[in-house]
Amino acid sequence: MKLVRFIEVIIGVVFVLAACFKVVDMHEFTIQIRYYNVLTDLTLIRYVAVASILAETVLGVALIAGIRLKGLVYAAVLATLVGFTGLIIYSWIFHDLADCGCFGAVLPMGPASTTSKNVVMMIAMALAWRIAHRAGYPQREASGSQAGELAGSLGGLAALVAVGLCFVLADNTAFFHPEEWDPERAFAQFAIETEDGVRSLDHGEYFVVLLSSTCPECMDAVDPLNELADQPDAPPVVALMLGEDDELDQFRMLTSPEFPLLSIDALMFFSLIGREPPRYYYVVDGREVAYLDTLEATAETLRDFLESAQAG
Repeated sequence: MKLVRFIEVIIGVVFVLAACFKVVDMHEFTIQIRYYNVLTDLTLIRYVAVASILAETVLGVALIAGIRLKGLVYAAVLATLVGFTGLIIYSWIFHDLADCGCFGAVLPMGPASTTSKNVVMMIAMALAWRIAHRAGYPQREASGSQAGELAGSLGGLAALVAVGLCFVLADNTAFFHPEEWDPERAFAQFAIETEDGVRSLDHGEYFVVLLSSTCPECMDAVDPLNELADQPDAPPVVALMLGEDDELDQFRMLTSPEFPLLSIDALMFFSLIGREPPRYYYVVDGREVAYLDTLEATAETLRDFLESAQAG
């Protein structure tokens, strides 16, 4: 049972640390969930984020405290690890997942290292379950020492307090009070800098494209967009971008866009994009009139879409 307690404590600590790191920036954690491309509804993603943190906290505290419930805790831990690992492998293969989000934004981990970690924990948990089952799931160690039981209880309490402190000290305003915007005029909130000053998309015609700074298809779309932007009768072309500042600088250097790029919040980007970029919008007075999804845009394709949207 000493081996069982060692395994329980180690896996319990991993679960509690994962919950702590996620709760430090829950907004960023929701973005990481969205990158899995399994859930697209942002409200549902927020509920899943909270449920994930609560599950890891409860299971981690139970393991550290030595609460087994006749093997039900072990079963829940294994089910959680299997479920998370399956999602990671799926998104790794089909959506090029780069960061699993298992430790939030504090400790980025790729899918390969996370999968390996989870497999090791699953094997260890299965071994502990087998030993504990044969021993009849005792509440105390084999020595019968109450000190070990007390230490486990205090450890579980300390783990629970640690997660609570992380939650209290963290600034999760962006998660619990997301920016409000009019879904009927979603583009009215954006403004671009031009030679004539700042222009808001809430007035006039615009050809808006959503691009990711690391997406090869998005880079390929810049040339036909430049051609469209050069046409005197076309509305201004604006790109709403997903990416960090250094990624946007790299994007500009590689593609030389002749239209303004505006970096926007990741969840806002995902609320407009559907599944994956690029997506093209014809916007009038901040309101979506029509959109086009294509990974192989040409200047002719974009022009035909624009003429059809203006006529319709």
